[in-house]
Amino acid sequence: MRMTNNQKKLNDSQKQEWLELYCAGGITIANACKDLGISIRKVARWKKEDIDFLETCERVRRHNHKTWPCSTGQKFGQTGTEEEKKQRKKDIIARRVQKNKEKTRKLQATWLDAYAKLSFNISEVCRACFISRSRFRDWEKKDKEFAQAYKDAKEAKKDFIENKLMENIANGDTPSIIFACKTQLRDRGYVEKQQLEHSGSFGVMLSPGTAPDPDEWENSARAQQISLSEKANREDENKFKGKPKHH
Repeated sequence: MRMTNNQKKLNDSQKQEWLELYCAGGITIANACKDLGISIRKVARWKKEDIDFLETCERVRRHNHKTWPCSTGQKFGQTGTEEEKKQRKKDIIARRVQKNKEKTRKLQATWLDAYAKLSFNISEVCRACFISRSRFRDWEKKDKEFAQAYKDAKEAKKDFIENKLMENIANGDTPSIIFACKTQLRDRGYVEKQQLEHSGSFGVMLSPGTAPDPDEWENSARAQQISLSEKANREDENKFKGKPKHH
């Protein structure tokens, strides 16, 4: 399969990074692959497809990991101290980590942008960005910057919903008006109070509605239970009064 220009650039960049790390010395092919997140199979394919890459690897192997021309200015055949090799290795890995962070930041920005465009549906956004939902949760838990940006996006979601509600109210949508009155104008009496009814002496029966205050409901229910209990006691007393006394 033929690579696109972007894929070719990425492939060449990875190849150069791998060579710099491997040629710095003191590291095996397997460990160089592990540190840079590149598979050994890919390195084998590079050797097969790129004769220059293969020859360079062979030179390094024969010359005991002598340095490859890189950003340090050293030429092939020159050796550096162990400290210089370790420092070059750290620099190469640090650049790789920084590139990965930048890549992740771009992907997170794309995710947040899609979150607003796809009606705040997390599953749809993850599919559109080609990431798993678990990776998104991992960002949310471990990346404070992303977590804050996601929190802001959720607030934007609430603003979006509120704006749509206000648009419906402005257009005279009756259900939206009723909903707004129940939630925003409760202090002016726009509530559905819960009515307490009873049948016989078997306790409380609730009619549909929403109690404005749980404490108020509890007090009303307790008062009703007391009233029912007193009524039952009076009925029992009246029954005993009507019966003849036995000697």
